[in-house]
Amino acid sequence: MTVNIDEGLLRRFLDELYAVGSYRPLYSDAWAVACNLVEGWMKDAGLAVRRDAVGNLWGRIEGKGTAVVTGSHIDTVRNGGRLDGALAISAGLVAIRALIES
Repeated sequence: MTVNIDEGLLRRFLDELYAVGSYRPLYSDAWAVACNLVEGWMKDAGLAVRRDAVGNLWGRIEGKGTAVVTGSHIDTVRNGGRLDGALAISAGLVAIRALIES
């Protein structure tokens, strides 16, 4: 099985998260906007999305057998850099989309 990763989509996700703000402290307005953005990406990928009691965002696709789990944090630390949390969130979701599409 060949899985094609959409590099342009990965770059777009990173750019969109960075546009929300490079500093997104937990429970801040910027963090909430970023969570809504990622939630939309998950829904666009066909995932069922939920938030738990403390604000973690979970995307799931039902299937049989093997589970794939990926994730990171949407909040950032001060001076954490452009990829703080954003790279793992974006790369994981792009990879999941590629698996779904293949």
